[in-house]
Amino acid sequence: SRRGEIWVMNADGSNLVRRTQTDSRSRSEAPAWSPDGSKIAFSSLRGGQFGIYVMSVDGDWANPTRVGYDRGYNTHPAWSPDGKKVAFNVRSGGFQIAALDLAGGSTRILGIGQNPVWGPDSRHLIFTEGGALYMLDTVSSRKNKLLDGLGKITEPSWSR
Repeated sequence: SRRGEIWVMNADGSNLVRRTQTDSRSRSEAPAWSPDGSKIAFSSLRGGQFGIYVMSVDGDWANPTRVGYDRGYNTHPAWSPDGKKVAFNVRSGGFQIAALDLAGGSTRILGIGQNPVWGPDSRHLIFTEGGALYMLDTVSSRKNKLLDGLGKITEPSWSR
């Protein structure tokens, strides 16, 4: 396989299909399936900048739709369980977390941190900041430190 490509296949390993085409100056990574399985959000380096792209699984993968910000280094998308939002990292100086409202198309910075993971309620995110674990209420913007990981927590996960 080529470096930095996104592939899809059936659960039994059959029907392996490359969905991205990158060259020596680009790559695609960090795919995230939509809750209904119809779309994939992913990070892609194109034109010298990492952006977040969304594509229908059965769509035209040569022309994915860029979403979110056109500035900074946008990576690691995460779909909300209700399928209405995508959170992602924005690195512009330091790391921040942004959320895209897919229906309205608006993107807003939620705060400092990285590696967002949506909670089952599609309202709360857990994320890391300085190696500690935090939870953010995306409606009230209330942020709580859950665990001081002494600089060691990097990629949280939420049990369903």
